[in-house]
Amino acid sequence: MKLKLPKKISRPRVQSDEVIVLDLSTPISRAVHLRRKGDRMTLVNYCSQKAPPPEEGGSHRSFAEHFKNLRQTLGAKTRETVVVIGMEDSTLRNVEAPLMN
Repeated sequence: MKLKLPKKISRPRVQSDEVIVLDLSTPISRAVHLRRKGDRMTLVNYCSQKAPPPEEGGSHRSFAEHFKNLRQTLGAKTRETVVVIGMEDSTLRNVEAPLMN
């Protein structure tokens, strides 16, 4: 039995040719900007910056600013991002987000 999705969410997604990878597993965050060339990925740019210290009341704003700074340093235009965290600190959960047009 095939399930047909409504037209709003059944659009094929255009595959991005660029991606940013952020490694947050150490106190120094590392970031790389990769670009697809054929069947390979090439390194466009990389950088490292000191990560913001953990805050007791939640540090989502400081990390958001940190992510923006890393992206600007890389000079990347894409928002496609992979975030790598240490396995000892990871939690897997589903996130419900509104559909983006």
